Amino acid sequence: MRLVTSPHLTSEDTEQIAQGYAEREAIAAVRAMEALRELSAEDDNAYTRLAWLVANNAIDIRLALPNRNTGVRGIYHEKIGIFRDENDAVAFTGSLNESFAALEGNIENIDVFTSWSEPARVNEKTTYFERLWSGQTPQVEILDFPEALKRQLISEAPSEYPEETPNSSSRPATAAKVLKEHQLDALAAWGQNAHRGILEMATGSGKTFVALNGMRQMIEQKQISTGLILVPYIAIADQWRQEIEEVLGLEVIVCHSQSGDWRARLKTALALARFREAPTVIVALYDTASTSEFREIARSQLKEPALLVADEVHNITIDSADDLLLETYQYRLGLSATPERYLDDPGTSRLTAYFDGIVFRYSLAQAIADDVLTPYDYHPVVCGPDDEGGPWLFTGVNSAKLNKFTQIFENTTAASEGYALIYCQPQQLDDTKEWLGVTMRKPIHTFTAQEDLPERREILREFGSGHLYALVAMRCLDEGVDVPPTRSAFLLGSSENPKQFVQRRGRVLRKYPRKTSATIYDFIYLPRPETARRETEIRKELTRFAEFALAARNSRDAFDEIVRVAEARGIPLAQYATAPV
Repeated sequence: MRLVTSPHLTSEDTEQIAQGYAEREAIAAVRAMEALRELSAEDDNAYTRLAWLVANNAIDIRLALPNRNTGVRGIYHEKIGIFRDENDAVAFTGSLNESFAALEGNIENIDVFTSWSEPARVNEKTTYFERLWSGQTPQVEILDFPEALKRQLISEAPSEYPEETPNSSSRPATAAKVLKEHQLDALAAWGQNAHRGILEMATGSGKTFVALNGMRQMIEQKQISTGLILVPYIAIADQWRQEIEEVLGLEVIVCHSQSGDWRARLKTALALARFREAPTVIVALYDTASTSEFREIARSQLKEPALLVADEVHNITIDSADDLLLETYQYRLGLSATPERYLDDPGTSRLTAYFDGIVFRYSLAQAIADDVLTPYDYHPVVCGPDDEGGPWLFTGVNSAKLNKFTQIFENTTAASEGYALIYCQPQQLDDTKEWLGVTMRKPIHTFTAQEDLPERREILREFGSGHLYALVAMRCLDEGVDVPPTRSAFLLGSSENPKQFVQRRGRVLRKYPRKTSATIYDFIYLPRPETARRETEIRKELTRFAEFALAARNSRDAFDEIVRVAEARGIPLAQYATAPV
């Protein structure tokens, strides 16, 4: 096999290559090495298979770099291939990802030609590939696979090709072994409470995996026939579907406005469930599950006993509780980093009563200490009335924070590394996009309610690969959506609701290969406490500051900065935040 592939290049790499950087081979080698490390971290078998293929001359790899001298500005992203035996050949162009998401949701295209029906087309593709392989295509530079990497692969190659074993790619068979200690404790606490309860676990500490393993155990022990997962947003529903397919190996019925005729599919699946042993797994939005149609189907056709998993359970209001928290569901599991509803004691009481209490707690500080989450540095960026105004079309707090952002951004690690999330208020969104995308010329994208599901998947994929420098987001990234490559977060807009800012912090603390720490820049508006309204603003900002600073690596430095500013502005800091001992 001969494979031409493109190494992932950062914006800095492409800039250097565009300027005629002499050591472009070295850049490509570094990126190829990083890709191999990621492959090894994700799947040992995949890495050792590749090593065996290289060592036994079964595969030859070359790297493709766009030739900047011809005006190419993007990446090498071509899909072409030829398969042949002694007599015939098949050629293809385009791509069709063999995944549920691609087959169900994406628009894909692939052309296939055979030598026995279209020999001229196959010859055309073969000739093109040979020219590409030998470096004769003007828009692409072809480099040999770095010799050092080749020697490393050969040195690590097994003596025999690693064959697939029945369970080698099956996560369900080994799921219990990879559960971390706190996850095992959470499962035990839930099981000891008759499989009812809320798990209060820090964002990013693996609540989803705990729930799936709990569901798997109950399915294997034939304790449940149906699993229903309720989530607040479509993007989270998509993540649950993928996880269920990988961990449980089960087909999922997804119910929301963008999932087609969910009513017909749900009724069909539940009807078939009466005649077979296999469990039924459903993922639905809270909005969908609260409709009269869904409730009627659940009450009349759901095969019992059933397990209800409510993700981000704090989203259930006192008004929606009766429509969602049905007695039909015998077993119940609530998941949240912040299960207490903000300024809603009746709603919180309704939740805890239905789920039979909070049975397990795992804090952010515990998760960082256990190396479950990434440690972080916290930088409060203080602004006030003197920072308002400027080129923006608005004034007040939003203007002051955006002005400060443009002043400090170039001196942050995110300016050179990327992988940044910028959280905005709606009034700040367009100006933030224009400043980052046009003035600073950074490849960015918004992540708001305007993007549909396929577009969101592509945005997150591009961000994770480094092709997008930053995501400019509003509330859609607050809960549940995984963006583990994130290394920096800029909080330009936030409410006084602890749920919101705790969830936002969680987006940046998830573990990721080669990510050793994270950084949060929090824009804090502190006027002088001259009126009751000003005191309310100060309390809101300093409540968030205290929450973030206490768990940070640089906690003392963060408090020293706030103390200095508070004293200068006549703010009695002790009324709002307690410094670490």
